[in-house]
Amino acid sequence: FLERFLIVPLLLLGPIITGYLCMTIEPDSTKSLADCRVPFDEIIFHSDTVCQTCHKIKPARSKHCSICNKCILMVDHHCIWVNNCIGKGNYKYFYGFLLSNVMLLSYSFLRLTSIQLMSQTENIKTKPMLVLTILTGCFDIIVAVFSYTQFNLVHDGMTTNEQDKWFT
Repeated sequence: FLERFLIVPLLLLGPIITGYLCMTIEPDSTKSLADCRVPFDEIIFHSDTVCQTCHKIKPARSKHCSICNKCILMVDHHCIWVNNCIGKGNYKYFYGFLLSNVMLLSYSFLRLTSIQLMSQTENIKTKPMLVLTILTGCFDIIVAVFSYTQFNLVHDGMTTNEQDKWFT
């Protein structure tokens, strides 16, 4: 009862709600924010830089997104899964989306594994269940590694865009 009416619905609602918020909440841009108080480091972000597309002075830690056609403040990346830029204004929903997906996939993998183990003792052949178990396990690993990378960047106070710039 607890699993069917509380745990599973909550785990399913997490990615749906946070994914919807990621898709619909626009990150802050130079169009929506007149000025940005992030200081220039004069190493990878210079105070005299002008956006080649917008022809406006670029605030520190911003980047022009060719898909959204605007300069996004504290841009991390343009996420193809939510069809939106991830930056200042929708970071928290994106990280909630990642975390809720890891939790859902982990639970699914563990629950399917337990069902597989129980069905083997009853001699029931469940090849589709085995395939689904393997898929959820693989996707869980992929999403968990990506989430770990993103949370490490947050811990370092850096975005994916800035990490790429430092690497270059």
